[in-house]
Amino acid sequence: MFLRLLPYLLVIAGAITAVLAYNHAISKAERLEADNKILQAQSEAYYKAKEQQKKLNEEINSKYQTARTNADNLRKKLQEHNLGNIIKKKPGLAARAINNGTERVRKQLEAAANH
Repeated sequence: MFLRLLPYLLVIAGAITAVLAYNHAISKAERLEADNKILQAQSEAYYKAKEQQKKLNEEINSKYQTARTNADNLRKKLQEHNLGNIIKKKPGLAARAINNGTERVRKQLEAAANH
């Protein structure tokens, strides 16, 4: 009797195996889809951060170039004047100009530090 049922049992076992394999494949596909959504979100966040960093770098480079130009202009201006002779001829005027300039720079540094 067992031998008569054997073909049916094999068919049933094959069907059960096919259903289990199908369920496993569906489960794996759902996990892969969820992982894909997570990776897409991370990728979008990365590219947004990268663009923001690029804008910040451009802003910093622009400010650096402005500061560099200002420093070059100041250096040229100082080279045009012989400060040693000016200080010898008019020490009070030179001291007052230096003190006023120092005060302006101090205020600018304080303002920059407070931002």
